[in-house]
Amino acid sequence: MKVMIVNIDKFKNFALEKIKIYHKNNGDEIFDEFPLLAHTMDKIYVSCIFDFNRYLVEEWEGHKNVVMGGTGINIKTKLPKEIETIKPRLNYGFTQRGCIRKCPFCVVHKKEKFEAVGDLLDLWDGKSKEIELYDNNILAMPEQFFKITQQAIDNKIKIDFNQGMDIRLLNIDFAKRMKETALKMERFAFDNILYKDKVLNGIELMKSVYGKNWRGFWYVYTDGNFDDVMERLNILKKNGQKAYLMRDIKCKKRSDMIKLAQWVNGIYGQFFLYDFDKYERKYK
Repeated sequence: MKVMIVNIDKFKNFALEKIKIYHKNNGDEIFDEFPLLAHTMDKIYVSCIFDFNRYLVEEWEGHKNVVMGGTGINIKTKLPKEIETIKPRLNYGFTQRGCIRKCPFCVVHKKEKFEAVGDLLDLWDGKSKEIELYDNNILAMPEQFFKITQQAIDNKIKIDFNQGMDIRLLNIDFAKRMKETALKMERFAFDNILYKDKVLNGIELMKSVYGKNWRGFWYVYTDGNFDDVMERLNILKKNGQKAYLMRDIKCKKRSDMIKLAQWVNGIYGQFFLYDFDKYERKYK
């Protein structure tokens, strides 16, 4: 059987890797995306995670034996059990799925059950010094958090909690375990001014454990409300924290949001060197 794998978003895709393994184990021939060969394939898998890339799926819709999935196509699509249960040792993936939060900009709570789905050693190839985790809210599952961080400590593995951790759930035990564990960075999120006090308390708690110069990495979502996001950014800036602005698709191309993202996300430290008004005048 000839099988083609189409990764619309071009990012790491855990589901597509499982599909590849399943078909390789069955002796099938795997092809990466190449439209000119599509008509010769026995099966085509198309994955699209981001809905803003949905238009790129259209050219594949008319092919025979095409299977489409991913959040950008249908959030209810699931892999067959014989594929879903495969555990690729790729040094990235999930040990926990779902989330207890219902953020309006996120679909995780709509598509995934809140559960543990494995541990760190299910993902580790036995050699790598780092594993990237896409767990959506690991602090909401304390037993799982302590289990996988202990595995990291025991095996001298650095963890990157790529999706961030929930500052509203932080406590002293979590903070101490983070310090004991080799983390690529301590990632959190500040997506709503309503939990300002939780953010400030969390920063103080982390500094009490790590030292007064601790600097975390903070995802900051905005729907385009300039004053709202500036308030959150300035709170983080005042407290010596590194921010990363995540713009909603509906405001991503607005000139003020582009300039704001350049200030916040730039690699040259302008976020700390200048207030935004001064930065805007300097880099017109």
